[in-house]
Amino acid sequence: EAMQAITAVFGRDELPLENPIALQGRYNFTQLKTWHDAHQRATLTIPDVAFTDIDEMNNRLEIGVNSFNAAMEVRAALQRLGISEEMAHISEVETLRMYQSLQSKWRPIAGGIQIGNLGGACTLGFLATVDKQAGFITNSHCTSTFGVNNSDAIKQPNNNIANTIGVELFDPPMIVNGSCPSGRTCRYSDAVFIARDAGTTQPNPLIGGDFGYLLLANDPSADVPVKYRISSRAKFTAAGTIVEKVGRSTGRTKGQVAATCANVNQTDGMGNDTGRTMFCQNIANATSAPGDSGSPVFTLETFPGGSTGVRLHGIHWGGNGQQVIYSPLA
Repeated sequence: EAMQAITAVFGRDELPLENPIALQGRYNFTQLKTWHDAHQRATLTIPDVAFTDIDEMNNRLEIGVNSFNAAMEVRAALQRLGISEEMAHISEVETLRMYQSLQSKWRPIAGGIQIGNLGGACTLGFLATVDKQAGFITNSHCTSTFGVNNSDAIKQPNNNIANTIGVELFDPPMIVNGSCPSGRTCRYSDAVFIARDAGTTQPNPLIGGDFGYLLLANDPSADVPVKYRISSRAKFTAAGTIVEKVGRSTGRTKGQVAATCANVNQTDGMGNDTGRTMFCQNIANATSAPGDSGSPVFTLETFPGGSTGVRLHGIHWGGNGQQVIYSPLA
């Protein structure tokens, strides 16, 4: 009779088991629902209560808590409502929390997070200031025209206009002739300065030399476990140094610097020559992928007392999946 009633309401495709087993239930669902609605108005207000539920599989109420004290308070609340411990099971669980990944919306902004551009995605490199103008650094190729200031709007985390966090301000022109090979245009960095523009609610760091924080996560779609302030700068990096980068596509990866001050002909995402040559770039044997463009390249440093900071080395702009090419800070 129960199977016929379930099939009539939900259809045969929704049946959980082909060969169901009948179990004796002590309480019917209406009873459990009534008790649940009565207690949850009180128990969900108790600090460290994680959730309340009707446990259909075990024919009882279920209440998850994060601490022993919360469990004691829940028991007292249930007792006041006349709900016995046989009706309700209290379990201690890990804290349930929202995950905020490198691809999530972050305010205030920081290095390593996803930014939106031209229908695609890049990575915010690091905060910076120019003549007390607060802003941040990402790749020039993350704007509409390399080496040209078009006042492009940059958004975080995606291209929703409501997410605008800055406007392109400084995108130095390309070098032609001189040391640049004939027929090509050249520069020493794939970088652009974006002026902060997010209204009055977003704090603007106006202190010169304040490079803000980096958010570090191995998995770009998982929760960010740590953030470290950028504490120093390395204008040059010696070959053999182990450096790291953090970006919205591959997260935190690291590898050894294999080449320093290499002149690199830049290709686009399809491998086509852009006609641009980047002078004096560094190459590290580390994983990267499209979308990581703009990633900060760094090492960690430990200070007396055990605190950790970030030593900034440059900004990543390309590679081949197994290599990270980056413009050094110099």
